[in-house]
Amino acid sequence: MCQEVADLDTFVSCVAENNITRENEVFVSKTIARLTSNHKDVSSMNIIKVADILEDLVTTGDPTNEIATNIVTTVNNILQVDQTTFNEVEDNSPSRIVQALESYTTALQLTGAGNFTETQKSVTVLALTLPISSRPSGFWFATLRNPDAPDKLTKNDTAIRHEPDELLETDASIFLPAETLQADTNGDTVNISVFVYQNSKLFRSPTLRANESPGEFRRSTGSRIIAATVEGVQKDKLSSPMIAKFEPININDESETSEGYECRSKCVYWDFSLNNGFGDWSTKGCKREMDSEGRIVCVCDHLTNFAVIVDIYGRSSVALDVISKTICGVSIVAVIVTVGTFLAFKKFRSKRPQRILLSLCFALLGMYLFFLAGIEASPCGVSCGIVAVLIHYFTLAAMFWMAVEAVNLYLLLVKVTNANVSHFMIKASLAGWGLPLLVVIIILAADYTQYSDNKHCFLKPGNAFYFGLLLPIGLVLLFNFVIFALVMRTLTCQAKYMGSKSTRQQTVQRLQNAVAISLLLGLTWIFGLMSAIKASTFAFQLLFAICNSAQGLLIFLLFCARQREIREAWLPFLRRIPNRLYRRSDYVSSARETTRMSTINNSTSAPGTSMSLSRLSTGTGSICVPTDDDVGDSFSGAISTDLKN
Repeated sequence: MCQEVADLDTFVSCVAENNITRENEVFVSKTIARLTSNHKDVSSMNIIKVADILEDLVTTGDPTNEIATNIVTTVNNILQVDQTTFNEVEDNSPSRIVQALESYTTALQLTGAGNFTETQKSVTVLALTLPISSRPSGFWFATLRNPDAPDKLTKNDTAIRHEPDELLETDASIFLPAETLQADTNGDTVNISVFVYQNSKLFRSPTLRANESPGEFRRSTGSRIIAATVEGVQKDKLSSPMIAKFEPININDESETSEGYECRSKCVYWDFSLNNGFGDWSTKGCKREMDSEGRIVCVCDHLTNFAVIVDIYGRSSVALDVISKTICGVSIVAVIVTVGTFLAFKKFRSKRPQRILLSLCFALLGMYLFFLAGIEASPCGVSCGIVAVLIHYFTLAAMFWMAVEAVNLYLLLVKVTNANVSHFMIKASLAGWGLPLLVVIIILAADYTQYSDNKHCFLKPGNAFYFGLLLPIGLVLLFNFVIFALVMRTLTCQAKYMGSKSTRQQTVQRLQNAVAISLLLGLTWIFGLMSAIKASTFAFQLLFAICNSAQGLLIFLLFCARQREIREAWLPFLRRIPNRLYRRSDYVSSARETTRMSTINNSTSAPGTSMSLSRLSTGTGSICVPTDDDVGDSFSGAISTDLKN
């Protein structure tokens, strides 16, 4: 027989070596509750032994309120053990603790011992026998929201509530419809057990543990956990659906954001049979809704432990945001200047290559503007989907116009015979603007929800992202580089047949520009793919942001700043700016001098003497002179001029 000891390791080892009997079950339950109260001393091995002890208590003797209270206290103590200790538990003992608590409570009700209620800091248990007729619609069980102690459960927090008014200040609630109770139970009363857990430490999900790195994407329980069992009712076959409502928990870590909570949350229940008996969260048989108060509503066709899991993302790096938005802003200005240049000078847009370039610039401009305007908007609602669609469309359009430029080079240099295509720009526009639209329409028709990745307003990683974005981009890049290889071979092998030296230089320059832009686009989406596969990798995100945002700047440098004709066209306008600034500065200086002279005159004139300055215009300038003949000698030389020397 194990004696009264002060060491948890010694006691659980002793109990493991000796059977729990009717004579010692009260002592064992009381001692284990006392020794686990010092939760800092509880090890992962202790958690496993505690699960064994609680299971033995369920099968030993007749249940009593005293032992039930000790079991609830023990479970509460285990729930306060540090998370790192739970991470070291390698078996399904946490799930076994939950099952032991529920089994003992159900067995207690069968003894007819009356109602049982026990609330601890981290767990609450209600075991009630209720008349079905007292609630014609069904029973609501709810835990009240306690702003003074949001991190713990308090006495009288959990009770039967009425819908809807009394549920407005609750954190978690569960509704058992009367139809289910009347159809699946016999008699006028029903035994109902309700369990509320403050945290999810006993619900060790492999799915959630795979995303626990701080500062990165992770999936976490976003509510308290509430469960209900009804005597005589099969948990997985309810005649009417059960409803659970949850108030989203606050995410206090400043490095994380819960924006768009309702879009990133899922209703789940704990399935003890998953993961080879270890248990895991499942969404089967549950659907999520939202009510007018912003609470998560879960409608499920079975009874078990319910919760809400939410996807949490680390806040974007400030440096990454600043770099990407700055470069993107510079690229927008560069693209606007490029477009303005070709629109301002008709001679620069008269040829086919320049018109292709203008279309490419418009596509990039649309992509940049919608990227800055809406990609970080709330990932909910129609507006986010519209932004995602437009970014996707303009991204594909930019790629297809690069393909059009490659085709144009091919027709010019490789396919010399029959190279003249009638209505080329009309056909190119149908391809450059029409094919991206076709891809977007197909994705919208198949599954419009693909246009929100729950963090940004863009395609979520998946089939739509891979086949609707990366695949077209990859095919276009492959096509472009094949064309470029053919063009380079033509330039190398048939240079003497290509006309004058200047013509060859222009062709080589066009090829260089096209290759440079294609390489940048290729690198952009290689880094984008790496970022999608390895989420939140800062290096790939930074490289993707820089390459994606620098495309407009590169186009300006290659097609404007590098072109001598364009520089010469802008030169007369640029020369006027210093002259205008000079004349403006000269005029301001003259006005200041006039004001100074007027001030001197007013302060030194004799009493009764008046003097004013008038500005005399001459053919070469203007002179400011006094108009009164009584000016003293001190003003004889005080004439200010702004004549040009």
